[in-house]
Amino acid sequence: MKYFNKKTLNVCFYLAIIYAFIIFVIPSKYIWGVYSPNLLGWTMIVTFILGLFLFFLLLIKDIYNKNVQSIKKRTLFILVIITISIVYWYIEAKSMGNV
Repeated sequence: MKYFNKKTLNVCFYLAIIYAFIIFVIPSKYIWGVYSPNLLGWTMIVTFILGLFLFFLLLIKDIYNKNVQSIKKRTLFILVIITISIVYWYIEAKSMGNV
């Protein structure tokens, strides 16, 4: 049970989101196979889902403990990552002529 304390979950959350973002920035020809994601693509999907699960788990813990500072910091971090991902996705689509 000592592995599931808040500090460990927080570190796992940040690592999962950053790892998923780094894989997202890699060109899509390395992430997607012919009809489905290859191993790197599946790793990105799993780490992103894990990051979202940890986000909501830590959010519930922080709401229960009334830790507003951690809620703000973590929410801002995930919103910045999602915004940068959307902007990057749009720029890549525009450069390929898909937009």
